[in-house]
Amino acid sequence: MQRLPNLAPAPPKPEPPAPQPQPHQQAARPRVSRASSSRKSATNHACVPCRKTKTKCDGRHPCARCQFSSNVCTYDTKVLSGEMLNRLTNAVNEQKGRLNQLETILAAMRNGTDSEAAEVMSWIRIGESVESIVSYIESKSRAVVVPQRLVGVNHQAKSKFIETLFDRAEWLDGTTFEADARNIDLGSRTKSYFSYHFGNLPFSSGIKANHYPAVAQRSQLQNYYAKHNWAMMTANDGHGVDSVTKAWADTLKKARQLVTEGAKPDDLTGTFPCVAALFDKDEYETAPMISKWAVQFIYSARRQDYSFTSMAAVWVVWVVMRWQINPTPQTYADLPDWIRPTELQVFVPHIDMLDCISWPYFRDYVIQHPEMQHGELQWLAACTSGVQVNWRGTIEEALCVDGPTGRRRFTAEAEATIRDLQEWSLAASYRAFMPGIDGQIPIRTAEDAGVKQV
Repeated sequence: MQRLPNLAPAPPKPEPPAPQPQPHQQAARPRVSRASSSRKSATNHACVPCRKTKTKCDGRHPCARCQFSSNVCTYDTKVLSGEMLNRLTNAVNEQKGRLNQLETILAAMRNGTDSEAAEVMSWIRIGESVESIVSYIESKSRAVVVPQRLVGVNHQAKSKFIETLFDRAEWLDGTTFEADARNIDLGSRTKSYFSYHFGNLPFSSGIKANHYPAVAQRSQLQNYYAKHNWAMMTANDGHGVDSVTKAWADTLKKARQLVTEGAKPDDLTGTFPCVAALFDKDEYETAPMISKWAVQFIYSARRQDYSFTSMAAVWVVWVVMRWQINPTPQTYADLPDWIRPTELQVFVPHIDMLDCISWPYFRDYVIQHPEMQHGELQWLAACTSGVQVNWRGTIEEALCVDGPTGRRRFTAEAEATIRDLQEWSLAASYRAFMPGIDGQIPIRTAEDAGVKQV
């Protein structure tokens, strides 16, 4: 058998030559769209042109590919892009935050007392920002309630030597005093405020037929025949809170009686109010009769001693009482224009304390709403608590020593501040008692309510 020859291994096959680059491919520009369409910039929400061409899209408006190719970049409204989804998420979170703020305000109005709810509503009506209202609500002490705020005691008051003339609690429980034990006819008191005609009767005779209390009719007749404004007293009806009415009327009667008996008016009133008697025992004990009474009156109403507003209130009460005790052109001229009696005060009976409230609009408003003057006087308590005089200095800077008497009195600058009615303001909560007060009386904002004032 013939043996087959051994065969050598076959030589390796030659590798095919590498393809040569074409000239036009070397000159081609790099594709910007691929460089800009990196994996990081890809999005699951591609625009319509990129979805049609099945190319990567960065989800912008417009995307880089459409911007490069000058295509109109549009998105399917049914599919949210990542950027739009983020914007909507932020918007939802902002709305949730605002909803929480509004719920805080609503809870304060729903769970608080009527006066607290009215206070919040008043801030809303003047355009106070939601953030500032919520900030004030959250910073308030939840333990403080309205009756305590209206009637409560100022724990910083140290003038225990001052004798109080009345209890502010009477303003809330409706304790009233009726002159001559006569019932009050509110209906007849609201019919003739602006009328000077009583049928065929002359005005002077009509006064006697107007059903007002005798004490008020006497004041009306006196004012009718008075030839000068300084001689026209306010028409007080003898009604109102028992202790306040007596504290005012009894002091006025006693002082007038002393003047009739020969006492000098300046000896009773002094030539200026001793406002430092609010916190200085020595000044209090040596103060003239009317200065001491004015300090007692304001301290009973506000229970604040070391306070510029309290001292300013003493000044107002003093100048009014001084004029009523000794009505002269000089004492009348010393009254600021805004505290001089209005036409309604002169001819329409009202409670005594109304004559000491700073704003003519306020006084006329209460006179035209006689129901406010009888029963609970929360509006009066809120006024004495919420009034404020904007003095920019300290208590010491507001006072100077009077040379002849050695007593402290207001400096010229401090008295000028008191005489400027624009420096007086009420708390925003007062809208609960007097709708339409905006534009008539300066109202403090929510931020001001959280700032301690003197």
